[in-house]
Amino acid sequence: MNFKKCFAVLCLGAAAASAQAPLRENTSPVVMTVDGKDVTAADIQKIVDLGQPQFMEQYRQNPQTALMNWFVMLHLGHEAEAKKLDQVSPLKEQLEGMRMNFLAGAAWNQELNGYPVSDEMIETYFTVHRDQYLQAKIKAIYISFKPGAIATAGTSEEELRRAAQQALAGATTERSETQAAALAAEVERQLRTGTDFEKLVAAYSDDPISKAKGGDFGMVKPGGPYPDDFRRAVMLLDKGALSDPIRQPTGFYIVRIEEKGFPAVTDVRAEISETIRQQHVIDWAQGLNARFNPVIKDPSFFAPKTQQPASPFSIGKP
Repeated sequence: MNFKKCFAVLCLGAAAASAQAPLRENTSPVVMTVDGKDVTAADIQKIVDLGQPQFMEQYRQNPQTALMNWFVMLHLGHEAEAKKLDQVSPLKEQLEGMRMNFLAGAAWNQELNGYPVSDEMIETYFTVHRDQYLQAKIKAIYISFKPGAIATAGTSEEELRRAAQQALAGATTERSETQAAALAAEVERQLRTGTDFEKLVAAYSDDPISKAKGGDFGMVKPGGPYPDDFRRAVMLLDKGALSDPIRQPTGFYIVRIEEKGFPAVTDVRAEISETIRQQHVIDWAQGLNARFNPVIKDPSFFAPKTQQPASPFSIGKP
């Protein structure tokens, strides 16, 4: 086994040393034996809870092999500890470095999650940044055209889901973009002359999810699943207003604003609290960086060292 990989697992195993001498719940059934000792479902769960990605991948593929490696690692770790190998350089320093790294991570999480956010702080943040929380409930009619390639980089799961459904709808039509634009313009004209919105949804919309709900597309808000250009176009409209056809990669949307306004602060409390904590930890980290940023006194010490080629006349000289 590669020593560096084994060493990484060893550090994790040290934190899970209780798996070697399981602290079992009486109600947990025995699911295996290792080295003549019973191991319960609760013991396995403790191991899995501590598992790093590499272990978990192996565990998914072959639990028996993964657990064998785990218990071998624990045995070797205890053997090394008994021989005081953890006190021998350079392992001693490596262990201390990893210990400090884990502790630093714990300190970071404590600073982030333990930072107290009061109701007053949340109210103040919401008041100052209120415009960021403007949202609109919309209905829409989607007119698809035969799609081209759909970019997926940086796309949310919800956007991918809707794009896939709309691409499927587009794949069932030979409608060109020009034809879709003309149809969208005609649907918009009918809406502006008083034709019932839901009637036109039923007649023309190619989005099966919203069509089944009378055109309801839910809430458009910051951080939601809609593209930025679509969101900007929606937010320019007032309540009750109807949009021009909004082009997207697979079709045109005709949107009507059903409601528009700001959420209650209680609805965004958790989001604001997390934002405040994130900003606090950024400020805290910047302070640490400023405090511990080295002041270089001798730049030449850190300059890349160039190795001079050996002179042929020096070969063999003492």
